[in-house]
Amino acid sequence: MTEKQYKGIAGNFLICDVQKEYAEHLLSILVKRFGMRFQFHFFSNVKKIEQFAEKAEIEILLIAEDCVSEIRGNVKAKKKFILSESMKKEEKQGETTIFRYQSANEILKIIQSGIGEEEAKAAHKPQKKTEEKYDAVQSDFTAPKRKIGIRDEPEESGLIGIYSPIHRIGKTEFALCLGEKISEKVPTLYINMEGYSGNDFYFKGEKNQDLGDLLYYLKQERIDYGLKASLMTGQYKQLDYIMPISNENDLREVTKKEWIYFLDTIMDQCIYKAVILDLGDCVSGLYDILKKCSRIYTPYIQDEISMAKMRQYEENLKTAGYSDILKRTMKRQMRVK
Repeated sequence: MTEKQYKGIAGNFLICDVQKEYAEHLLSILVKRFGMRFQFHFFSNVKKIEQFAEKAEIEILLIAEDCVSEIRGNVKAKKKFILSESMKKEEKQGETTIFRYQSANEILKIIQSGIGEEEAKAAHKPQKKTEEKYDAVQSDFTAPKRKIGIRDEPEESGLIGIYSPIHRIGKTEFALCLGEKISEKVPTLYINMEGYSGNDFYFKGEKNQDLGDLLYYLKQERIDYGLKASLMTGQYKQLDYIMPISNENDLREVTKKEWIYFLDTIMDQCIYKAVILDLGDCVSGLYDILKKCSRIYTPYIQDEISMAKMRQYEENLKTAGYSDILKRTMKRQMRVK
């Protein structure tokens, strides 16, 4: 775009994110809602934002937290929104933090509040033809074939599985953040089913009993199982959790049938509307557990080895007759520090 064209645009809304699939979906949602108010531009390169800022005024800047440090002090915008991987980030003056792994409606509410009530009302006027507005979007990637990354309708009930064939990419932190967010709306339980959960790091409570004990009580066919489970939970903010099994070998000895019965009992007899399952490779019946989930989140990183693992995992699901799991899977690109 030429300098003359830059200056001729009013109400520039810039998006900067390295997670292109996520950004594509977010961009389409923002255009539908605010297309009458802003001219949208997408960049995955911070340098391009700096070049844009030299030629035109930026009204709204929505930028990933991994990129924001590079432009602070160099790029001015009337309003800045920071896409964060965590719900616990402290906000700097003039910036509003948005937790990226939440529903589209929640993200839109925060943006509407930030740009002002009157402007939001004007921006919410329906468009006759969405395609005409997409022509006006300035982007350095092609239109998505499918929408992923943000939930149009929040998935807040049932079993929600978190699993990845790629390790050490922040899967547990993501699962806990997701659980915290859902627990704000419905009673939610977090269950870690990894061989090495790092429980001393994540769960510092004084609970003497863990998931293994809860599975043992289930075998005793106790009629007060729901009450027993609730008494064994710890709590982080509004999110309940059960201490993980500390011995990997004990976890491996739990059979597929026992896991399925346990999960069915938790959903039937406990108060929880949503149960977050943080799954590891050593769980017996992993694919059958994933099949029971209403939604599966699969964190990943984009490097050659990791993508090869993802392809192998997806092929294994198809070969084993579990391809329907992929239809309910949401991939999440992670930023490893």
